[in-house]
Amino acid sequence: MPILHKLKEKLTKSSPGLHYIPVTPIRLPTKDEFQYKSAYALYNYTPGGVDEISFLIGDIFTVYKEDGNWWLVKNCRTGQKGLIPSNYVTLNAKEATLLNGWYDVDRIGAENKLLVPGVEVGMFIIRPGKDNDFPYALSIRGEGTDIVHFRVRYHQQSNSFYLTPKLTFPTMNDLLNYYKLTTIDGKLGLTEPRPPRINPPNNLNDCKYDLRKLEFLEVLGSGNFGVVYKAKVGNVLMAVKKSKGVQAREAFLQEVKTMLVLKHPSIVQFLGIAEDSADNSVIIMIEFMANGSLKSYFKRLGPKQFTYIDLITMIDTLVQGMVFLESLNVVHMDLRADNVLVNEEGKVKIGDFGLTQILGSSMNAGISQFPVRWTAPEIMCGPATYTTKCDVWSFGVLIFEILTCGMLPYGDLSLQQVRDGVPKGLRLPSPTIYGFECDATIYSIMQSCWNMDPQKRPVFKEIYTKTQQTIIKATKFYSNAVSTDRD
Repeated sequence: MPILHKLKEKLTKSSPGLHYIPVTPIRLPTKDEFQYKSAYALYNYTPGGVDEISFLIGDIFTVYKEDGNWWLVKNCRTGQKGLIPSNYVTLNAKEATLLNGWYDVDRIGAENKLLVPGVEVGMFIIRPGKDNDFPYALSIRGEGTDIVHFRVRYHQQSNSFYLTPKLTFPTMNDLLNYYKLTTIDGKLGLTEPRPPRINPPNNLNDCKYDLRKLEFLEVLGSGNFGVVYKAKVGNVLMAVKKSKGVQAREAFLQEVKTMLVLKHPSIVQFLGIAEDSADNSVIIMIEFMANGSLKSYFKRLGPKQFTYIDLITMIDTLVQGMVFLESLNVVHMDLRADNVLVNEEGKVKIGDFGLTQILGSSMNAGISQFPVRWTAPEIMCGPATYTTKCDVWSFGVLIFEILTCGMLPYGDLSLQQVRDGVPKGLRLPSPTIYGFECDATIYSIMQSCWNMDPQKRPVFKEIYTKTQQTIIKATKFYSNAVSTDRD
């Protein structure tokens, strides 16, 4: 059936979900497009039907036909023609200026982004509101660790936006510009949108928070070097790691220096540090990942809760984080499901940078103990220096863990048997042996990760290409790309 005939068969789409996807720069229409209206994408969209097209926030469309809830358009960025839901776009070019401060996040996501060291008082985020009457929310960095939120109301009769009915504005841009010149509540005003990139402070003191504002809620775990707590500052939940002893203090400070430069959607976000003078401990503050480690997440939910593409998407998300680390010459040194964390929405992120080092730094590459089941043979047989290729080996084992929903690698063998066997050619079998799905392409990449010669192992970009291809083959499109343009 021709595409135009299907317009009226479409149903109204629900409001967009809160998913973080990269912003694309706005491109002006060409001369040939001036005879038609232009529309501007306010959200990201993944098509649900064959006649629909995908788009990213900030895309510009040439509108060929408006028909209720669905419009026939051409995406000026991609050249694709098809249907888009009208409630995802605006015809108002001024409204599109919102995109400078727009983040497709919820309240918690906004708080995490505004608490990042380097974000200044008055910087703000525009995010989705609750409904048509409150289309936007405004989140602002206050003094100390304060994050203040305001609901932006839209009055349909007067076509105006406001925070208080006494002051209305024809556009959101007018509203934002006004509050850059005065305060909103007598205390706090706006300076500029929270930049896509925040330069990390040069001094760790610029990352410190007052310990008295930190409320410890419960213990999440403990080890030889420290204790992990669920905590909050004001209403912002976070996880905090408190060091034990002098050696742990130095290790924690080194971890902070590493995390300062690691800003990526697939990496757990560092929020700041505090110090406890009572015991001379260091406290690392990171975003709270409500579902804990990936290992415990699998154990709690069980294999039946995950499709094969769910698992491949997890791998795809994590490998993008590893591509980022690889680009910075950063070696994680402890990649495994226990060190992958899961947020409330089920998104996975790389965590635990306690062993991580930056290649070429003065850090000692050796560690007295290492996770044998995940460790590259050159490290087990030593002496050898950790490289990105060691992480590639571990990532292959992590893929096995994910596709088997948390099975212990070489679970039927002792640590000594693994240590002796791997240098002689012992390798993990395909997850299909245990009744799980794993296509030939993915198992081939796993095997390439376990090449005895580190130089013959793939780089993370190659692994990323394979996971993309697997997702596209199964779903016909790819929408899992995260952005390094926004941290």
